[in-house]
Amino acid sequence: MITKYFTHVSVRFNPFSEAAKPVRLFIGRIPTASKSGCSIERKILTGDEEPLVKVTFKDKEVMEINPQSKRFEDLRSYFDAHSRKLALKDAISDMFKFKSFIENLGLRAPIMQAPMAGVSTVEMVAEVAKVGGLGSLPMASYDLTKNTEPVFEQIRRFKHLAGNAPVNVNFFAHDYKEQTPPGPTEQANWFKIMEKASGVSSEDLRSTIPQFERINVSFKEFEAKHDVKPFVEQLGKLNVKVVSFHFGLPKQQTVDLIHKEGILVFACVTNRKEAEAALAVGADVLVAQGYEAGGHRGAFISPDEQLSTKALFDNIVDLGKVIPAGGIIDAEDVAEYLRKGAVAVSMGTIYVTSEESSAPGFIGNLVKSSSNLPPTVMTALVSGKIARTVKTPFIESLEAQEKVPLPSYGYSYYAYKTAAKHFPPGCGFYLAGTNYGKVTPGDKSATITSRLWQEVQNRIG
Repeated sequence: MITKYFTHVSVRFNPFSEAAKPVRLFIGRIPTASKSGCSIERKILTGDEEPLVKVTFKDKEVMEINPQSKRFEDLRSYFDAHSRKLALKDAISDMFKFKSFIENLGLRAPIMQAPMAGVSTVEMVAEVAKVGGLGSLPMASYDLTKNTEPVFEQIRRFKHLAGNAPVNVNFFAHDYKEQTPPGPTEQANWFKIMEKASGVSSEDLRSTIPQFERINVSFKEFEAKHDVKPFVEQLGKLNVKVVSFHFGLPKQQTVDLIHKEGILVFACVTNRKEAEAALAVGADVLVAQGYEAGGHRGAFISPDEQLSTKALFDNIVDLGKVIPAGGIIDAEDVAEYLRKGAVAVSMGTIYVTSEESSAPGFIGNLVKSSSNLPPTVMTALVSGKIARTVKTPFIESLEAQEKVPLPSYGYSYYAYKTAAKHFPPGCGFYLAGTNYGKVTPGDKSATITSRLWQEVQNRIG
C-alpha cells in the first residue's frame, strides 16, 4: 500500500463488525506520524452509524469509502489509485530536477568528478569541465592556516585549461582538536605494525621518519584561527561556482559569506542526521556518500550507519537537492538516480585509472591483467581515518594485527606517505569503490565523461 502521500486518515468502525478487520489492517500499514507525517484519527462506533475510511492526500484531495463488506485489498486498491497518480507526477518532476540544476550551474552533464585528494589533478578536473561535467579540485593538502595562495594558484591553473567553466573547490572539515601529536606508545605501535606489513625494518622506518608531522589541516582550524572573509571573497573573484566540504561542516557564518559571493555549498553526508545538520548551516546540496564509495569515509556524526548509496539516497532525497556518491560506475546507475530525483551523480573510481590521474597504475594494471580481482575493504590503519581501499596482502596484514593505539589522522597519514616511498611494490593505499573492476583504464577523463553522458541520455531520453 502506498502511504507516502497520506497526510491525514480518519476511520470510524464498530470493533465487533465485519468492517473492523479490513480497517485495522489498513491503519496498521500506515507508519507512525513521526516517520510518515500522517496523522490517524479513530472513532469507535456503538450505534447504527455507518463505518468510514477517509484519507486526505498531500495534494488536498480527499477520498472516502465505506469499509462494510470490503476486504483490505479493496481499500488498498481504492486509495492506491490516487497515490499512483501522485507518484507518476513525482516521477515526471524528478526526471527534470537535474535539468534545471545543471542549467543554473552552467553544466551540460549532471556528472561530478569526485574531489579525490592525491588522485585528482588539475588536468583531470579541466578535462571533465571541458565536456560539461563538474570538475572538483581537492584542496585538503594545503594548510590554509599558513598560506592560502596555493588554493588560488590551483584555480588559476584550472581556468587556464578550462576557461570559465564551473568548478568545485573541496576542503576537509574534520575536528582538528582530535589531531593530537602521537606519544611514544602510539609511535612505537605504528612502527611495529608497518614493519610487519611492509617488511621494512623499524630501524629503517625510524630513519625515514625521525618525527611525526601533521598533514591535511582542517578548514575548521583555518576558520577558528583566521578571518575567512578575504579568502572567500577571493574565491568569488575567481568565479568559483561550488565550495564543498568533507568530514564535517563549516560554521553557518562561513556558509553565509560563501553565499554572498554567489557560490553554492555542497556537504558530504552519510546519514539523515548529518544531512539535517548540513541543511541547518545552509548547505545547498547534499552529497550522499554511500558505504560502497572509495576513498575516505565522510561520516562526522556517530554512529556510522554504513548505509548503502541507494538506502542513503532514498532516506534523504525528500530533504532537498541530493547528489549520490558511491558504487556508481556506469550509465545504468546514473540513469536510475536521475530518474529518482538526483540533481547529479558524483563519480570517483571511474576516473582513478584515467590518463590524467595521479594514482599509481596498480588498479589499472590489476583490472587489465586479472579476472579474479581482490575485494575492497574499509580500514583506518593507514591514514587514521576509515577509507575504502583494495585489499592487498599489505592491507590484509595490517588488518590482521592486534588493534593498538596509533597516531591520529594527519600524523598517521604523514608517516605512511613518507614511508611508502621506500616500501616494496604492492604496499600501496589503493583507494577505490566496490565496483572498481568495471573501469576502463587509460581513457582521458573527457572521454569517460562524454561517453558516459551519451549512454545515460540514450537511457532516459
